[in-house]
Amino acid sequence: MNLEQPCIRISVRNLVEFILRHGDIDNRTGGADKEAMQQGGRIHRKIQRQQGAEYRAEVPLKYQIACDGFILSVEGRADGIIELPKRVVIDEIKGVFKDLKRLKEPQLLHLAQAKCYAYIYAEQKNLEEIGVQMTYCNLDTEEIRRFQEVYTRAELKKWFEELVSEYEKWARYQMEWRAKRNASIKTVEFPFEYRDGQKKLVASVYRTILRKKKLFIQAPTGVGKTMAAVFPAVKAVGEELGEKIFYLTAKTITRTVASQAFEILRKQDLKMKVITLTAKEKICFCEETICNPDACPYAKGHFDRVNAAVYELLTSTDEMSREVLEEQARKWNVCPFEMALDVSQWVDAVICDYNYVFDPNAHLKRFFGDGVKGEYLFLIDEAHNLVERGRTMYSTSICKEDFLKIKKLVKYGEPKLVSALENCNKQLLELKRECDGCQILNSVSHVYIKLLSLMTKLEEFIEDCKDEVIRKGVLEFYFGIRNFIYIHDRLDENYLIYSELSEEGKFYLHLFCVNPAGCLQEYMGKGNSTILFSATFLPINYYKKLLSAAKDDYAIYAESPFEQSKRLLLLGNDVSTKYTRRGPEMYRKYAEYMMRVIKGRTGNYLAFFPSYRFLEEVWEAFMELPQEQIEVAVQSQYMTEQEREEFLKKFEQERAHSLIGFCVMGGIFSEGIDLTEDKLIGAMIIGTGLPQVCLERELLKYYFDRKNLNGFDYAYLYPGMNKVLQSAGRVIRTDQDRGVIALLDERFMDRRCQEVFPREWNDFQICNSENIEEKIADEGYSPEAVLLDIKRQQMEFSVTLTKPTLYKYIYDGIFLRVSSDNLVIKRKKKRYHKIKRKPKRAAAGTSIEKRPDDIDSREEFGHWEMDSVLGKRGKSKNALVVLTERKTRHEKIFKVKDHTAESVVKCINSLERKWGKLFPKIFKTITVDNGTEFSDCKGIEKTDDNGKNGRTKVYYCHPYCSAERGSNENQNRMIRRHIPKGTNFDKKSKKEIQKIEDWINNYPRPMFGGKSSQDLYNEEIKKII
Repeated sequence: MNLEQPCIRISVRNLVEFILRHGDIDNRTGGADKEAMQQGGRIHRKIQRQQGAEYRAEVPLKYQIACDGFILSVEGRADGIIELPKRVVIDEIKGVFKDLKRLKEPQLLHLAQAKCYAYIYAEQKNLEEIGVQMTYCNLDTEEIRRFQEVYTRAELKKWFEELVSEYEKWARYQMEWRAKRNASIKTVEFPFEYRDGQKKLVASVYRTILRKKKLFIQAPTGVGKTMAAVFPAVKAVGEELGEKIFYLTAKTITRTVASQAFEILRKQDLKMKVITLTAKEKICFCEETICNPDACPYAKGHFDRVNAAVYELLTSTDEMSREVLEEQARKWNVCPFEMALDVSQWVDAVICDYNYVFDPNAHLKRFFGDGVKGEYLFLIDEAHNLVERGRTMYSTSICKEDFLKIKKLVKYGEPKLVSALENCNKQLLELKRECDGCQILNSVSHVYIKLLSLMTKLEEFIEDCKDEVIRKGVLEFYFGIRNFIYIHDRLDENYLIYSELSEEGKFYLHLFCVNPAGCLQEYMGKGNSTILFSATFLPINYYKKLLSAAKDDYAIYAESPFEQSKRLLLLGNDVSTKYTRRGPEMYRKYAEYMMRVIKGRTGNYLAFFPSYRFLEEVWEAFMELPQEQIEVAVQSQYMTEQEREEFLKKFEQERAHSLIGFCVMGGIFSEGIDLTEDKLIGAMIIGTGLPQVCLERELLKYYFDRKNLNGFDYAYLYPGMNKVLQSAGRVIRTDQDRGVIALLDERFMDRRCQEVFPREWNDFQICNSENIEEKIADEGYSPEAVLLDIKRQQMEFSVTLTKPTLYKYIYDGIFLRVSSDNLVIKRKKKRYHKIKRKPKRAAAGTSIEKRPDDIDSREEFGHWEMDSVLGKRGKSKNALVVLTERKTRHEKIFKVKDHTAESVVKCINSLERKWGKLFPKIFKTITVDNGTEFSDCKGIEKTDDNGKNGRTKVYYCHPYCSAERGSNENQNRMIRRHIPKGTNFDKKSKKEIQKIEDWINNYPRPMFGGKSSQDLYNEEIKKII
């Protein structure tokens, strides 16, 4: 044998599965590759340990066959070799859920694997005969059944040579194509002139592959990272540093970009077969993807024809497009999806979704199955997406109600299955009783054991069931349970186990993969090298921690090739998407911001919002603004592919006016789209993209806090800022592009947000919507209050602003939006004299004359004035009840259903509920007028029949003496700035009333040296608490 000849390697398992498979595709059986689960591995090891000294476990075997021009190496690992006195026996172990009594003989492919090992060992040890033992073990009961057979070396040799001869043409094709491919790679050069930093990037990728390491690349838009990754990977294949490239991505659009990169290299006469795997649902020829011979003509006899179809395709064309694959599948009447998976085994590069490599339920077993490794190079694009995708792939859950549903479905004639379902349900019921919304658990092994037992019963039922509807429901349930068992076997410190009682009353048991790094590493370790790249890999250590378990990974930061002068970056610090700040005024403010940006330069813009609801609110406010021929496009929640294309086409069209697209951050238009040059000249990012607070996010925060990491950053900040960076990346795509990026949220001023900014964002400028004008025109501040607010916020201007200067600017018309009409009208102060009049009716309680004099001094906190404000006469049934604290001028405003004493008492009751035992210290006295709404003195004071032991003390003013409640009257005028007389309160929401209360309480007060009543109130409350 000439050892210098090229060598083609294949595993025993792949050889027998590829050559000996036959018959139909049928997804109605649930037994696909179950023995590959870790539970099967555990059983293997347990059985092996139970054997005697004559038993050798996990014995590597290899047999090389000299073919014409190359060597075929068949390799594998025998589960066990038993060296008995009379003969040697090869032991092949398989873990199954099937009832072993139903197993009449070994499965064909299992036996074929054992026979291959038997022949190889007989040849190596020169044995004339050898035994083969098939050991089947039920994964639930651990019951064992063995099948034994003895073969002569001669009959094994004949069988093995026929098997290998069937494969020889495939190996010869592989060897000849590999030589042709590698020769063509040597002449390929980088197809473009290197951009700044791109050559360094290419060298880093090649060096990483050479050293069989992992590389994280933070590469801003425009670096050309796709070609910078593909080109050195192709060159590495030519130098035999890898055999197959897997280009992995999360989105269809980036798969297209990758395919184009290979196509560009093929123009240099590169011989490389490249396939893009299309999802089964998209490429299926049938209306429904029902993969069994009764429903699909392409499934029937598929395995009898598919090898011939694949071989013809490989030897007749280098083109592997979707159209070519579909045509070949129709010609041979085979499933296009399954055929494409077979073709992927023989091509040089596979472009596909992450699932095909990393998902334990969807990965390509021929490349990434148990014990399978290869000379693979992984290029992972937009790898920031792999964190959440990884969590999803390695997490699972079961729902208690599903067990009851299946029980109802199969209850007749299936007592064993029903009993197994009931046992599982009981275990879950116990957990449900202990769960108060959510409970973190240490272990659920007791549930796991019951699920193992259930699996055997489910498999028996699926095998026997003739009712297709019932069978389909049970099969779906079966796969869910199988996945739960598989994930349970992987549990480690990177998982949280928790139970959840949903709002709908359903009970779930979750296995939550918090850090997917270890699981992802398991699959990355099956190849030679991994390159992960993204334009938004910030902060890099966050992604390294969640995507890799290795400590010696490389990382590189590629500098942006674009001139910063072509991009204007603005931070708006006077708007916020915080829930407490949301409302009509804030939505309108955002709309005005957007309008200002658009008016700055005619062109196409995108605005990205934190949610569809926020988008709709701002869109409505935007549409109410005076329009100047601005076209508007809005992303809807459930867009079809055609609607998405139509949305993007609008940005391709030429127009004389501006276009604004309303989109959602993290959605389909915030990542992976290229709108170059004038197709897009600006993006407005509304908010920091923080995920909504939910149970899963809070669990992430809890987990990382316990790891002494900043849980909030890991759960909220970093995922949110990634959406921001992706959205902002839509603007500058080429060196010809110019545009503006506006980050509109005060939280972008936070140091933690800015630490995630790319290096090239060091030139940001802070903007606001004309602070002074806004304060006077929109918020009703007096000029003096504006100056106090400026002083409090430590703002700086190019001129020194004084009160006379500010008034002069207003009257001289310097401001665009402010005139003397915006000023609060100053009236001459009336001089009030306390006039004691004889009341027309008796006061309902104690007269103000008996109120202690020290209350008048306003030196003690806790003395309030109360009044009511009425709406439009005859129209407004609702009213306002207002309380003003005399010392701090702190205001409390309640919207009540009517102008009655009952409503007033309810307001005071609500305050008592809020403050509890502190209520008497905060509300010592309340002074009111003689209106009928305040007539229930006993109800307000909550006194006993003797008028004692009340929660507060009420004093009644003299009739027609509003000056005795002067604080109330002044605050009411401030309310009327926002709600003029004649307003129908029925149409005012409690949120709007709350906004007015907040405005009054935060208004800078000259009498307090610029402090607000809220500032003073907080100080007083701290003293009490």
